[in-house]
Amino acid sequence: MKPITPEELELLFRMSIDLSATFTSQDRYQHLVDEVKSVLPVDAVTLMRHANGVLQPVAQHGLSRDALGRDFPIDEHPRLKAIVESRRPTIFAHDTDLPDPFDGLIEGHPILSGLVHACVGCPLTVEGELIGVLTLDALEPRSMEAVSPAFFSSLAALAGATLRTALLLEALEEITTHQSQVASDQLKASRERYGTHLIGSSSQMSALVGELQAIGASDLPVLITGETGSGKEPTVRRMHQVSARAEKPLVYVNCAALPESLAES
Repeated sequence: MKPITPEELELLFRMSIDLSATFTSQDRYQHLVDEVKSVLPVDAVTLMRHANGVLQPVAQHGLSRDALGRDFPIDEHPRLKAIVESRRPTIFAHDTDLPDPFDGLIEGHPILSGLVHACVGCPLTVEGELIGVLTLDALEPRSMEAVSPAFFSSLAALAGATLRTALLLEALEEITTHQSQVASDQLKASRERYGTHLIGSSSQMSALVGELQAIGASDLPVLITGETGSGKEPTVRRMHQVSARAEKPLVYVNCAALPESLAES
């Protein structure tokens, strides 16, 4: 069996470290393909995510720019279909008759001469579920013959973990954005329904507004007392409006419904 070279081992080490690094999803994708391209003797590296039977490139190094804007239905591309149906990286023979989806798309090469002759495809799976594909393409037919199959297996495992990490972060970002929008809409609706202004121009009202401006800028706990109908809720909303939390939801808790022991804590 061909040994894994020190350069390849260093690449795997860097990829494992990058799993805990702080990247945006797109930066994480691009960093992965750039790192692989810097070590392996290939002309193009492409990372694709899987959704509903379609592979969508999310990052590439070595292909023409318009490659990222294309979708690749698996059933329409025999080579991609062979990759996803295998549980291991597929090393294609240089003379295979399966057309490569990136023929003519390798950057800097004319369409007629830019035909891929060496290709390795790695299915990226998590708990048996296909989440994407990593492809390595070269114009030189025997460029990857010296690379160990064990290396490709390790590369696929780390690339799958990287893609999975990025997808999870994207999902969390979408949830956070959605929740923030919902909270903003609820806050806007509350302001429109109840208003945030204290009505009046007496000296007592002016003094109250001044106190709210001062207290609202702090993190001090505040107790507002008064008889029913005296305006405690508008006072609370006004204090929330001038606080550093004005763009966050105002949370109401019915303390009368809390058990005594919990209320104390």
